[in-house]
Amino acid sequence: MMRLGALLLSALALCSWPRLARAEVTLAKLPGDWELYASGRMSGFAEVIEGYGVPQPLDPNHALAQEGIPFDADSSDGTSNKSGHGLAFRVRSGFVPNVLSVGVRRQVTPNTLVSGKISIWSTIESQGQRTYQKNLPDVREGYVRVEGPYGALLVGRALSLFGRGATEIDFLYGHGYGVGAPQGFNDQGPTAGHIGFGVLANIFAAGVVYSTPSFAGLQLNLGYYDPAVLVGQRYARAKLGRPEAELTYDLAFAGSGRIHAFLEGAFQKLYDTNGSNDTKNVYGAQAGIRGELGAFHLGVAAFTGTGLGQSICLPPNRFRHIPVL
Repeated sequence: MMRLGALLLSALALCSWPRLARAEVTLAKLPGDWELYASGRMSGFAEVIEGYGVPQPLDPNHALAQEGIPFDADSSDGTSNKSGHGLAFRVRSGFVPNVLSVGVRRQVTPNTLVSGKISIWSTIESQGQRTYQKNLPDVREGYVRVEGPYGALLVGRALSLFGRGATEIDFLYGHGYGVGAPQGFNDQGPTAGHIGFGVLANIFAAGVVYSTPSFAGLQLNLGYYDPAVLVGQRYARAKLGRPEAELTYDLAFAGSGRIHAFLEGAFQKLYDTNGSNDTKNVYGAQAGIRGELGAFHLGVAAFTGTGLGQSICLPPNRFRHIPVL
């Protein structure tokens, strides 16, 4: 199944001021010239949601039904209107929830830096009108990184390469410091922004990633990730991991002007779970560009591929809206 999405975002000066909140804080100097540092963010939003759900299709085999998209909008008290109209008030996390990151780093040589980082994410909201609900911490990142004259090597769990460019556009120019667009009235978790509405996002995944040094603004990132499968589908078995690649180009001009272009790709071979030797290939390509000139920011991206999801490529178990291969 071919998927094509595009993102067109612009922002004014409001998009620039939150960068002040991104500084890291040094906590302690450790033996052996190691440094302990921390960073994070906290936020909460109140929102009123009004809208209509997807109309009930006449055919139960309609593509929307197959992808598990709800047909009626629901409200905060768990009721649905037969017309599909919904109205709700929520207090919830934004595009990015509360985050606490702790790391260590050491300058081994004048040109070599070794670092490690763990990031814990947690949302603030309950679900529906429940008065008590555990919001368990989610360890999104945990990796070791070595940077030197020959590039950088990352081993562990971090954001994957495929989909990174478009997600960065949404984060930097759209919803990174706001509430974003809701996934659903009663859904728990960070809001999605334009993800699923033109943006196929990257995911946090275990892998090994090598990044070359920058050559006149050009940089190549190569990653090999733990395999992912299409849950609930016929081809839900994988033998090998998932290679991904990203080629970027950065250019600075006119003082504050910047351009960032990217080209990304991913591939995963899947195997039939019914005992046959049949296989399917999931693959995708994505490209885009974003630019900044003073207060004006603009980005555009597009992707295409086979077997991709609506929100992220090869989503994990909790995401069910997956096109059939």
